[in-house]
Amino acid sequence: MKVSIITPAYNCAPYVAESIDSILKQTYENWELIIGDDGSTDETRRVIDSYHDSRIRTYHVDKNLGVLRMFNYLLERATGDFIMSHDADDISLPARMASQLQIFADFPEVGVCGTGGMLFATGKEARIANEEAVSGFVASDYTSLPFFPATLMYRREVYERVGGWHPFFDRLSSMDQYWIFLMSEKYKMYNLAELLYLARIHATSNHRSVQMTDIKKLASWDIYKELRRQREQTGTDWLEQGDLKAVESYVAKLGQNRSWLSEKYREYSAIRSDVGDTSNAVRLGIQAVWKWPWRSGNYRTLLYALRRALAVD
Repeated sequence: MKVSIITPAYNCAPYVAESIDSILKQTYENWELIIGDDGSTDETRRVIDSYHDSRIRTYHVDKNLGVLRMFNYLLERATGDFIMSHDADDISLPARMASQLQIFADFPEVGVCGTGGMLFATGKEARIANEEAVSGFVASDYTSLPFFPATLMYRREVYERVGGWHPFFDRLSSMDQYWIFLMSEKYKMYNLAELLYLARIHATSNHRSVQMTDIKKLASWDIYKELRRQREQTGTDWLEQGDLKAVESYVAKLGQNRSWLSEKYREYSAIRSDVGDTSNAVRLGIQAVWKWPWRSGNYRTLLYALRRALAVD
């Protein structure tokens, strides 16, 4: 069985070699790495092209497409029996591929498998996500995924039936959640709680960045929850019906809610602090307080951002 590994790469020259090396170190060897530079402005493409392994297939583009469209572009070129996600700045531990394939062999009814993962950054204490998660089937009515979305491996038939990422979620942060939910409607999912993936956090992690004017991005998680609610109640949703105006109207209403905006600014302020983007963290923290000064958590997050900024200076 061959595994296709999908890796869009954009401005990750300091990390992409370590990422590719982690694939070369996999204990399972029947794979193809489908990797493409998405119009980077740094040395990402040069680093990728320095590798000479027949299993590495490169598909570079000169104009930046964004991670969603680049992922779909690479996904269309996959030839494997199984497909695996792997971010260009992250690390798959050596047993990841073999361990996930074993789950599919043990449970033929499983279409999608994810694993445990850990966030890491140079000079920071590692933080393990979903420490309470255990291995087993994921309940169809799950409220939060027990595995890292970046650890997905799925049978080729899942992709052929569900398709790739929806273009509506281009450059938004929760795109994977909607896609995974569509998978879960048709196939059983399994969580392998073993730590098999290291997700890097750094100041240029685009999927964790946000501007105060990015209301749609701020609302991405809320959009996913609303679309899921619709599917659970009616079997369809705005996107499936092509009703983008309804989605935009939903986002516009959220953007008029000062309390909601305040919480989103606070949330992203904390995220930007954690990845070392202290100037944006402080800016977002101030906006959180300004939008809703009655929430004590806003002041705690702003103080945290200020402390991180002073420590960096």
